[in-house]
Amino acid sequence: MNQTSETPEAASRLLRGLGLARRAGQLRVGVDAVQRAIRRSEAVAVVIAGDAPPQVRRRFQRLLGPRGLPHTVVLDGDQLGRAVGRERVVALAVTDKSLGHRVLELAQALEG
Repeated sequence: MNQTSETPEAASRLLRGLGLARRAGQLRVGVDAVQRAIRRSEAVAVVIAGDAPPQVRRRFQRLLGPRGLPHTVVLDGDQLGRAVGRERVVALAVTDKSLGHRVLELAQALEG
């Protein structure tokens, strides 16, 4: 997924959903924490910033591909970071099934 037809409302809803997951303790933040969550089968959905470095994207493709774990590439690291109280974040993993599905639905809404 990308941010080509992003609407401000859809982006705000996604960012609020990520903030909710963070406050609920159901979010892993940062490349290392997300990789651990994937390897431990804790992650149910992964969000990667649209401006993540190519090597980070490749690393996640290698990890996510064989597992078939749902993921999305949206927004930018600054926006994702603000949603979870950090300066910049390029990877997030939601560990709650219900919240993970909701985050993915909201990310899909960014496509239009």
